[in-house]
Amino acid sequence: MLYRGRRNWPPAWIWSGTGFDEQPRGEVGSLHDIQIFRVDHRIVLLMALHDVPYIGCLRFDDAATYQRIGAILRRQIGRSIKEIGDLDLSALLSTATMPGVAAASGPRRNALSEAPLSRRTRGEPQARKQR
Repeated sequence: MLYRGRRNWPPAWIWSGTGFDEQPRGEVGSLHDIQIFRVDHRIVLLMALHDVPYIGCLRFDDAATYQRIGAILRRQIGRSIKEIGDLDLSALLSTATMPGVAAASGPRRNALSEAPLSRRTRGEPQARKQR
């Protein structure tokens, strides 16, 4: 996937400020949630690695691509970022109708039933980012 001619996957992961910052890079952790922003064709991903939340952002040049990728990613919540990165998007994007985009082949983990990470960590001592 590209944005302005540059690869946008995997996103750079930004520490959320909760827990110990492991400075993750690449296809690590699991997808907990996504937010889709129509104004600037952006998808924000919430990923967790060892129960520490991180935020990543995917930007797209056009509305059609970001909407289709957003629909695919929404169906991948609960899966590892590595599994998502291994999806054959060319096959999924060439699907004629959006409802048919839902299924990636192979077993899919259930979405986490816990409270969102931001709520789950309230009241816990927060580790400071170590440099």
